[in-house]
Amino acid sequence: MLSCLTMKSYIFDIGGVLLNFDIGFISERVAGGSAEKLEQVRGIRTGKLHMGVETGAMSDEEFLRLVINPIEPHWTRQDLVNVWMETFTVNNEGVELLRDLRAMGMPTYILSNLAGHNLEAIRSKFPWLPGMVDRAFYSFELGLMKPDPRVYRRVCEETGAEPSECVFLDDTEECVEGACAVGMEGILFTSDRIHEIRERLGLPDIAAGQG
Repeated sequence: MLSCLTMKSYIFDIGGVLLNFDIGFISERVAGGSAEKLEQVRGIRTGKLHMGVETGAMSDEEFLRLVINPIEPHWTRQDLVNVWMETFTVNNEGVELLRDLRAMGMPTYILSNLAGHNLEAIRSKFPWLPGMVDRAFYSFELGLMKPDPRVYRRVCEETGAEPSECVFLDDTEECVEGACAVGMEGILFTSDRIHEIRERLGLPDIAAGQG
C-alpha cells in the first residue's frame, strides 16, 4: 500500500480516467454514414498527422484542412469541438478518487495527450475540471506525448517532485509502463478495479463508506 503522506504528486490522465469518450462515435460522425469514409477516419488516430496535432507540431486548423476536410469538406474546427463535447462523459470513479485526494490536501495534476480542440471541448462542457488539480500538462502544449520518457521527467521537474514521489494513473498500459520506466509509481486505471486502486493508495473504499 502506498502512503499518501509520502507521495508528493498524484498525476491523472483524462481520457478513460476522469472522462470517458467513444472514439467509434466520433469516427461515425465524421464519416457521416459512409462505410468508405469510416475506414479512412479509423486510420487517423494511428497516423503521423494525428500525432502532430497532439504534440502541437500541427495546429487544429492544419489538422482540419489536411486530415478532416478531405473526408468531410464542410467540417469546421467548431464541429470538432462539438463532437468531442458530445462524446465526453464523466468517469465517476476517477473523479471521486481525484476529489478524495484533494480533500486530503494531496497535490494533484493532469497529464494527458490532447489536441487544442479536445481541451476546448473539455473546458466548455466541464469548466469545473481544471480547478480540481494544481496544474495540468497537455501534450500539445508540451510538444511531447506519453509514453515518451521526457514528458514524465518534464512533469517531475515542473512540480518539484522526484519520480519516486509521483503516482501516475492512466488507462493505457503503454503509458503506465512509460511512467514506471522513469521511476514513477504507475497504476493502470479501470473503473472495475477502483476498489483495488483505492486500497493501493490507502484511501477508504467508497462502497464501505456508504454502507
